[in-house]
Amino acid sequence: MYIAVISVVLLTATLFASEMLKSQAKASALAEVVRNARFALSRIEIETREASDINTGTSTFGANPSTLSLATATGSTNPTIFTVTNGTLTIQQGVGSAVALTSSKVTVSEFTVDDVSTIGTTRAVRLHIKVIAKNLNNLVEQKAETTVESTIRVQAKDGFGS
Repeated sequence: MYIAVISVVLLTATLFASEMLKSQAKASALAEVVRNARFALSRIEIETREASDINTGTSTFGANPSTLSLATATGSTNPTIFTVTNGTLTIQQGVGSAVALTSSKVTVSEFTVDDVSTIGTTRAVRLHIKVIAKNLNNLVEQKAETTVESTIRVQAKDGFGS
Protein backbone atom coordinates (compact mmCIF):
# COMPACT_ATOMS: atom_id res chain seq x y z
CA MET A 1 0.00 0.00 0.00
CA TYR A 2 2.74 2.47 0.99
CA ILE A 3 4.75 1.57 -2.08
CA ALA A 4 1.78 2.38 -4.33
CA VAL A 5 1.26 5.78 -2.67
CA ILE A 6 4.95 6.63 -2.87
CA SER A 7 5.02 5.54 -6.53
CA VAL A 8 2.10 7.82 -7.38
CA VAL A 9 3.68 10.77 -5.55
CA LEU A 10 7.04 10.25 -7.29
CA LEU A 11 5.41 9.86 -10.69
CA THR A 12 3.40 13.05 -10.17
CA ALA A 13 6.48 14.97 -9.03
CA THR A 14 8.48 13.73 -12.03
CA LEU A 15 5.75 14.73 -14.50
CA PHE A 16 5.42 18.15 -12.84
CA ALA A 17 9.19 18.72 -13.00
CA SER A 18 9.24 17.67 -16.66
CA GLU A 19 6.47 20.14 -17.55
CA MET A 20 8.26 22.91 -15.66
CA LEU A 21 11.44 22.30 -17.68
CA LYS A 22 9.49 22.36 -20.95
CA SER A 23 7.80 25.62 -19.96
CA GLN A 24 11.15 27.17 -19.07
CA ALA A 25 12.61 26.13 -22.45
CA LYS A 26 9.64 27.66 -24.29
CA ALA A 27 9.87 30.90 -22.31
CA SER A 28 13.61 31.10 -22.95
CA ALA A 29 13.19 30.60 -26.71
CA LEU A 30 10.43 33.20 -26.87
CA ALA A 31 12.48 35.71 -24.86
CA GLU A 32 15.41 35.23 -27.25
CA VAL A 33 13.39 35.94 -30.40
CA VAL A 34 11.60 38.94 -28.85
CA ARG A 35 14.87 40.43 -27.58
CA ASN A 36 16.53 40.05 -30.99
CA ALA A 37 13.56 41.47 -32.91
CA ARG A 38 13.24 44.48 -30.61
CA PHE A 39 16.95 45.22 -30.66
CA ALA A 40 17.16 45.00 -34.45
CA LEU A 41 14.08 47.16 -34.94
CA SER A 42 15.32 49.73 -32.44
CA ARG A 43 18.69 50.00 -34.18
CA ILE A 44 17.10 50.42 -37.60
CA GLU A 45 14.72 53.06 -36.21
CA ILE A 46 17.58 55.08 -34.70
CA GLU A 47 19.74 54.92 -37.83
CA THR A 48 16.81 55.79 -40.11
CA ARG A 49 15.72 58.79 -38.04
CA GLU A 50 19.28 60.14 -37.96
CA ALA A 51 19.96 59.52 -41.66
CA SER A 52 20.03 62.35 -44.16
CA ASP A 53 18.12 60.35 -46.80
CA ILE A 54 17.15 56.90 -48.07
CA ASN A 55 19.27 55.60 -50.93
CA THR A 56 16.39 54.38 -53.08
CA GLY A 57 18.69 53.31 -55.90
CA THR A 58 20.64 50.84 -53.77
CA SER A 59 17.80 49.75 -51.48
CA THR A 60 15.58 46.79 -52.34
CA PHE A 61 11.92 47.42 -51.47
CA GLY A 62 9.04 44.97 -51.26
CA ALA A 63 11.17 41.83 -51.49
CA ASN A 64 12.15 39.28 -48.88
CA PRO A 65 14.86 39.83 -47.91
CA SER A 66 14.96 43.55 -48.57
CA THR A 67 17.96 45.84 -48.33
CA LEU A 68 17.75 49.26 -46.70
CA SER A 69 20.50 51.71 -47.62
CA LEU A 70 20.64 55.03 -45.78
CA ALA A 71 22.66 58.13 -46.63
CA THR A 72 24.31 59.75 -43.62
CA ALA A 73 26.07 63.05 -43.10
CA THR A 74 29.08 61.32 -41.53
CA GLY A 75 31.57 59.83 -43.97
CA SER A 76 32.48 56.90 -41.71
CA THR A 77 28.87 55.69 -41.62
CA ASN A 78 27.86 56.56 -45.20
CA PRO A 79 26.13 54.51 -46.44
CA THR A 80 24.49 52.53 -43.64
CA ILE A 81 23.11 49.29 -45.05
CA PHE A 82 20.77 46.78 -43.41
CA THR A 83 20.33 43.37 -45.01
CA VAL A 84 19.89 39.69 -44.17
CA THR A 85 22.75 37.30 -44.86
CA ASN A 86 22.28 33.59 -44.12
CA GLY A 87 19.39 34.34 -41.76
CA THR A 88 21.28 37.02 -39.81
CA LEU A 89 20.26 40.69 -39.95
CA THR A 90 23.38 42.80 -40.43
CA ILE A 91 24.40 46.44 -40.49
CA GLN A 92 27.30 47.77 -42.55
CA GLN A 93 28.41 51.36 -42.10
CA GLY A 94 30.67 53.04 -44.61
CA VAL A 95 33.47 50.78 -45.80
CA GLY A 96 33.42 48.76 -42.57
CA SER A 97 32.52 45.12 -42.32
CA ALA A 98 28.97 43.97 -41.81
CA VAL A 99 28.11 43.38 -38.14
CA ALA A 100 25.37 41.02 -36.96
CA LEU A 101 22.38 42.62 -35.25
CA THR A 102 20.80 39.28 -34.37
CA SER A 103 22.31 36.42 -32.39
CA SER A 104 23.27 32.97 -33.62
CA LYS A 105 20.32 31.54 -31.66
CA VAL A 106 17.74 32.99 -34.06
CA THR A 107 17.03 33.26 -37.77
CA VAL A 108 15.52 36.27 -39.51
CA SER A 109 13.06 34.59 -41.86
CA GLU A 110 11.41 37.79 -43.13
CA PHE A 111 12.89 41.24 -43.60
CA THR A 112 10.74 43.44 -45.80
CA VAL A 113 11.18 47.17 -46.34
CA ASP A 114 8.64 49.30 -48.19
CA ASP A 115 9.22 52.88 -49.27
CA VAL A 116 6.22 54.86 -47.98
CA SER A 117 7.69 58.29 -48.67
CA THR A 118 5.62 61.25 -49.82
CA ILE A 119 7.31 62.83 -52.81
CA GLY A 120 8.85 66.18 -51.98
CA THR A 121 8.12 66.11 -48.26
CA THR A 122 8.51 63.00 -46.10
CA ARG A 123 11.03 60.19 -46.55
CA ALA A 124 9.85 57.07 -44.71
CA VAL A 125 10.01 53.28 -44.73
CA ARG A 126 7.79 50.56 -43.34
CA LEU A 127 9.63 47.57 -41.84
CA HIS A 128 8.44 44.01 -41.30
CA ILE A 129 10.79 41.65 -39.45
CA LYS A 130 10.03 38.04 -38.48
CA VAL A 131 12.46 36.27 -36.16
CA ILE A 132 12.31 32.57 -35.32
CA ALA A 133 14.27 30.56 -32.78
CA LYS A 134 16.77 28.08 -34.15
CA ASN A 135 15.48 24.68 -33.14
CA LEU A 136 18.08 22.18 -34.25
CA ASN A 137 16.40 19.24 -32.49
CA ASN A 138 12.91 20.22 -33.71
CA LEU A 139 11.51 20.19 -30.18
CA VAL A 140 8.02 21.63 -29.73
CA GLU A 141 8.99 23.43 -26.53
CA GLN A 142 11.79 25.31 -28.32
CA LYS A 143 9.65 26.63 -31.18
CA ALA A 144 9.18 30.38 -30.95
CA GLU A 145 8.75 33.28 -33.34
CA THR A 146 7.77 36.91 -33.31
CA THR A 147 7.03 39.57 -35.88
CA VAL A 148 7.63 43.29 -35.45
CA GLU A 149 6.58 46.12 -37.73
CA SER A 150 7.21 49.83 -37.72
CA THR A 151 7.02 52.87 -39.96
CA ILE A 152 10.00 55.19 -39.60
CA ARG A 153 10.66 58.56 -41.17
CA VAL A 154 13.94 60.26 -41.90
CA GLN A 155 13.78 63.33 -39.70
CA ALA A 156 16.05 65.38 -41.95
CA LYS A 157 13.48 65.00 -44.76
CA ASP A 158 10.30 64.97 -42.73
CA GLY A 159 8.79 68.08 -44.27
CA PHE A 160 8.36 69.71 -40.89
CA GLY A 161 11.82 71.14 -40.22
CA SER A 162 14.31 73.31 -42.02
